[in-house]
Amino acid sequence: AWAPDTAEAATARPTMQELVQEPLLPNGVGLMAVVNQDPAKPGTQVIDLRVSASDVRFEPRGDKWVAAFDVAISVPCKGVSLKTYSPQLAAEQLTVVMANGMDLRESLDTGSASGVMRISLLDKLSGASGSVALPFTGAK
Repeated sequence: AWAPDTAEAATARPTMQELVQEPLLPNGVGLMAVVNQDPAKPGTQVIDLRVSASDVRFEPRGDKWVAAFDVAISVPCKGVSLKTYSPQLAAEQLTVVMANGMDLRESLDTGSASGVMRISLLDKLSGASGSVALPFTGAK
């Protein structure tokens, strides 16, 4: 049977930089996304991202359920935008997002650039990760 060589290897977690540079898209956390140009702001992309909340670790803290994860958006010629999310949900809210997913929205100025952006998520509590690649068209 296969097993990691060391205890350290068994608990190793990727860094966000490793995720963004990885040629294969990890899929431990389910992600679904769509990108559209913002009609009010030429050159700005609006990214709607749905995260499979059941793939993210939530821990009880008092009367809330808390998660912590980073989302990186990598755009060719524009670099990487990184944001940390720390949702704190009541039990009723957690039930809803576990069933339906957790929706996030970001805006990103891409100017006239076009190409494929990559969105990566890294769960800070479990080390699980996921990525999705999206084609986009810049302002003309």
